[in-house]
Amino acid sequence: MRRPVLAALLLLAIPGWAFAQSGDPARDRFERGLTPGTVFATAQDVMTLMRAICLSTAPDFQDAETAMGAHGFRFVSSSGTRYHERLNVSMKVVASEGAPVCSLVAFSNDPALEMMLAAAALSAEAEIGSVEANAFQPGGYRFAMVVK
Repeated sequence: MRRPVLAALLLLAIPGWAFAQSGDPARDRFERGLTPGTVFATAQDVMTLMRAICLSTAPDFQDAETAMGAHGFRFVSSSGTRYHERLNVSMKVVASEGAPVCSLVAFSNDPALEMMLAAAALSAEAEIGSVEANAFQPGGYRFAMVVK
């Protein structure tokens, strides 16, 4: 009877060994591929990432995942999303109405108008499918943009 109890205790202890803990819970979740980084994105960050990833690989976005990896994104297989290692940004290429689209979701403290102006500037360079900003607490908002 002692062996099954010992084996059960060992099995319970193994998951704790599976991940090295840094002492930073957000970093530990990122290391396991569960969340994006914790730094809010600026309008400049969004423009830089959209140009370097979505606009440079449009219209088929075949090289978008490679570009995402080169710009600090990690792939999360359970969702098909890539999370940025430092910024609170996620990106994904998905099919929409039979055609691929490149999407970015960022959390930001920059003024919403600044993000919308950044999106407007990008619309001169590519077909923007949608742009939205939703308030969240504390004091920031969720910004989403899709390039067709």
